[in-house]
Amino acid sequence: MDTLTTIFLVLLGVFAGFVDSIAGGGGLITVPVFSIMLEPGAVAIGTNKIVGCVSTAVALYVYRRGGHVTLKGNWTFAFMVGLGAVVGAWCSRFVSPEVYKWLIAAMAPVVLWIVFRREMWIKQSMRGDHSRPNLRGLYVAGLGCGFYDGIAGPGGGTLMFLSLFVLARMPLLTSMATAKIANFTSASVALVTFASAGQVVWPTGLTVALGMAAGAATGASYAMKNATVFARFALLIVSSLLILRLLLS
Repeated sequence: MDTLTTIFLVLLGVFAGFVDSIAGGGGLITVPVFSIMLEPGAVAIGTNKIVGCVSTAVALYVYRRGGHVTLKGNWTFAFMVGLGAVVGAWCSRFVSPEVYKWLIAAMAPVVLWIVFRREMWIKQSMRGDHSRPNLRGLYVAGLGCGFYDGIAGPGGGTLMFLSLFVLARMPLLTSMATAKIANFTSASVALVTFASAGQVVWPTGLTVALGMAAGAATGASYAMKNATVFARFALLIVSSLLILRLLLS
């Protein structure tokens, strides 16, 4: 890689990491670039798992230092996501690729609807960081997000965050933090799988990961200062990317 390409990839990582650390969806930014620079499909997705691991790990560290991580909720949610992902991956072989477009088409307006429900954001922001989550909502959110991640994937991290916020009724920052451990677990397992098959381009992935780490640390830090504003802004970006992906697919 020449100097300009390296700078571009690092800056790309900074932007993607900032968005991903708050609302998820960083892969909607990085995967298309990897698809152009490397090759579409498994190599682009496998290389993206590097940046996914780095972004979620850094954001999780920042949120944990801020006292917004509830380990019990994290592990319960992560387990349910894993279970749902197994079912989703198994079902994906029986589903037409056209269905993925409809899933993305359905997800984008739902994200926008949540963004503009101002009263919900105000009400949820008043909940304490350690208030008890709705356990039934936590189980449903985990299974549903895992199934979507296994059968489709794009925007899975965003769906995890929003499901925890809306269904499990977790506080905003706790929802962001809780989604990260499930994301990190999923990305780590996937990275090992792709790497063992030789479908990871390490130099490119690590270059983006450098910027991703800086962006994730910055995004998580800003989110803790004004969570509602930054979460809604990041979700607007993610929903726009979902719509763009749908139009270009």
